[in-house]
Amino acid sequence: MLSVFLSILLLSGTAFAKQKEVSLKVGWLPRKIEQGDICVVNVLVAKGIRSLTGEFQGKDLSFYKVKKGRLFRTLIGIDMETDPGTYQLVISAKSRSGKTVKGRYRIRIKERDFGEQRITLPEEMVELDEDTLKQVEDEEKKVKEIWTKERSDRLWRGKFIKPLDGEVISPFGVRRILNDLPRNRHSGVDLEAGMGEEIRSSNAGIVVLVDELYFSGKSVVVDHGRGLYTMYFHLSRIDVEEGQRVKKGEVLGLAGSTGRSTGPHLHWGVRLHDARVDPFSLLKLK
Repeated sequence: MLSVFLSILLLSGTAFAKQKEVSLKVGWLPRKIEQGDICVVNVLVAKGIRSLTGEFQGKDLSFYKVKKGRLFRTLIGIDMETDPGTYQLVISAKSRSGKTVKGRYRIRIKERDFGEQRITLPEEMVELDEDTLKQVEDEEKKVKEIWTKERSDRLWRGKFIKPLDGEVISPFGVRRILNDLPRNRHSGVDLEAGMGEEIRSSNAGIVVLVDELYFSGKSVVVDHGRGLYTMYFHLSRIDVEEGQRVKKGEVLGLAGSTGRSTGPHLHWGVRLHDARVDPFSLLKLK
């Protein structure tokens, strides 16, 4: 799992104290990172390290301890429209004596072929009037505000689960062509669902949005902590309220076809530090 190794010499104690070697074993998964992936960075530290911080693509990274050992972890969201190329990951390690050493690593992000999907919709669902455009803009601002309020604690535990067992009917990242007009990429996955089928939370968290929005219809957003959110759209009924703590597998509501939708299904989305990432990469986390 730990594919990259770095050994750093740090001074422990006063200038006259015996020097001790403090090593960091740094690795990440997946080894081949593509647009839309969740990158899991693991750092195994020796006893001389007191704290870790990091930076990637201009965003600060905080690490959490895995169990009671010396393994630290952070999650990096690779937005689906991140330009392919090599990016620098900086990890800062602080020793008990207060000395800080930085390690720099190169992470390569590969291009992903998301494909295209052609959809025909009634004209009024594609070309919006001025009042509806204003409504959509206001709703987008409200939702974007959520991503700016990250909790420092980790609420999820164990593996994430699919909200229901339906097949994928519209994959993540696909370029939508609506009535022959190119639109934005699909920022989640659409899962096949029967009308009224139960929709379950992918993991433990706190409900931070319950609303009915123009595009996504009856919508629920769950905050799992540390900048990780899951979204559940087009519901026919919502069974939770804002501020409510939910467990993994707890019913959030029932599948439906509210909002801009042509039939019952679930739009399942994930945001990680405001990056739009593939929900199926979430299922690989432990």
